[in-house]
Amino acid sequence: MRMTLAVLIVVCCAVSLVAGDKKTSVGPGEFVKALNAKYRAGDLQGILGSMDENVLIFVSDEPQPWAGKSVVEQKLRAFFSEYRIVNSGERDFYTQQQGDMALVAYLYETEMQHAGRSVKVSGKETYVLRRDGDSWKVVHDHLSANR
Repeated sequence: MRMTLAVLIVVCCAVSLVAGDKKTSVGPGEFVKALNAKYRAGDLQGILGSMDENVLIFVSDEPQPWAGKSVVEQKLRAFFSEYRIVNSGERDFYTQQQGDMALVAYLYETEMQHAGRSVKVSGKETYVLRRDGDSWKVVHDHLSANR
């Protein structure tokens, strides 16, 4: 009887770990840090692979949100054709996770090259993430540059 009970407990724990307790390979904060590294590298496909098909992005100097991955791809292609990120850093991360959803907010400073000139921007960024299998997807991004 003890052996049967021990086997049952081990099997139940293993099933819980595999099926019931969804885990991602990285936490939401680490996911965003890796995503920011893709931006610094100009890795458009890596960035797009991190986004939900119906992603919604608000950029402070754009009149309309970027709605959907295809619009985001067009906007980022245009951005990367004109700008090159030279240096970028994030600080003061705030992360909150509830089940399969997470919020990551932080302050950023970025230096870029545009038409031979250095451009520096800083501001706040907030991501809303949804767990997708063993990773995260960006479902919403709000980027507010300081004026």
